[in-house]
Amino acid sequence: MSELPKEWRTVKLAETGTWLSGGTPFTDEPLYWNGDIPWISAASLKDFNISRSDRCITQLGAHRGTQLIPSGTVLFVVRGMSLKNEFRIGITSRQVAFGQDCKAIVPGPGINGRFLAFALKARSHEILCMVDEAGHGTGRLPTDLLAKLPIGLPKFTEQQTIAEILDALDEEIFAVGKLVTKLRSTYSGLTKQLLDQVNVPARPLGEFLSTSPRNGFSPVEVDSWTGVVVLGLGCLTDDGFVPRHLKNVPAKDPRYAGSWVSDGDVLMSRANTLELVGLVGRYISVGVPCLYPDLMMKLTPNANVLPRYLEVVLRSGRVRRQLRKVAQGTSESMAKVSASSVMQLKVQIPDPVEQNRVLLIVDSMNLQIEAFEDHKAKLAALKQGLMGDLLKGRVRVMGGGTERVGTG
Repeated sequence: MSELPKEWRTVKLAETGTWLSGGTPFTDEPLYWNGDIPWISAASLKDFNISRSDRCITQLGAHRGTQLIPSGTVLFVVRGMSLKNEFRIGITSRQVAFGQDCKAIVPGPGINGRFLAFALKARSHEILCMVDEAGHGTGRLPTDLLAKLPIGLPKFTEQQTIAEILDALDEEIFAVGKLVTKLRSTYSGLTKQLLDQVNVPARPLGEFLSTSPRNGFSPVEVDSWTGVVVLGLGCLTDDGFVPRHLKNVPAKDPRYAGSWVSDGDVLMSRANTLELVGLVGRYISVGVPCLYPDLMMKLTPNANVLPRYLEVVLRSGRVRRQLRKVAQGTSESMAKVSASSVMQLKVQIPDPVEQNRVLLIVDSMNLQIEAFEDHKAKLAALKQGLMGDLLKGRVRVMGGGTERVGTG
């Protein structure tokens, strides 16, 4: 650990409280799962504040296969972990029971449970590296090594204040997230209302495309940066185009012809699960030459439709339902839509003036959503940085405020 303030002490994690192991409940008792005590497993430990689960046990059965732990207990997952996943940890806000894929620490005297949980969460990468290095591919967290992890502890009152500061940031992030969810729902309803008000006949999509939809090309991915990338299928989401899952590919290949993508191109996934096939997004430049893959098709609008309006229409519930009906394949794991079936999709495209009017409204609301999402991301970054500073004593809680101090 980096040098801590002189007023702090360092203890091993094993010394911070009583460690408990979970168990597998017996399921032969009919009433076992009909109680009101949440039973937490690795799958259900999703929130930092642990208070509920999809499954609940009875007080009677609680002593037959697992343990009850009190509010204020630190609970974390010890199985099925890797560097690709986050370290799932939380603090109980009520009495719960837990499974054998989790461990619990009931904080001892002088230990604030929330502070301890934040201290471990801040070192998630270090803990996951233990799994990678000492787990021998099992995905198990070596708890004997974790028990030796050094933890810096200020006085209890400072622990409590640090936890309160981080809790306040969490609450604000959660509140902004709820607002974003509400705005998204409003956006969806408003878009549907505006499109339903379009009073023109439905016509085949092919009448609004300059060419037939064309599949892309999927080069073999390379490890090193070449200056050329190909989009991953995950770039098309329910929210449109998101520049993620970009893959490095060779800089040159004659087969690239026709598979380049440019700002404003409308892309559609042509193969995916039944729920995800046909997702649409309007490409936004990623700053380097970019290809679209074979599992996407490019739709080139003609002069009768604005690319942005076409994107809004193709993401609507009406068109999504048509796509599910025409998707082919015996397995939902890889449903496919053909270029010919996409050309036959029925769409209502008004004149450019009406298209612009609709876009003015939906894009205005979309800008609000993006602003709040940006605010949420900034709060999360602030919390991450402040958490590291507070938990290492670089920023001290002084007289109800905070003060940056030197540590060496």
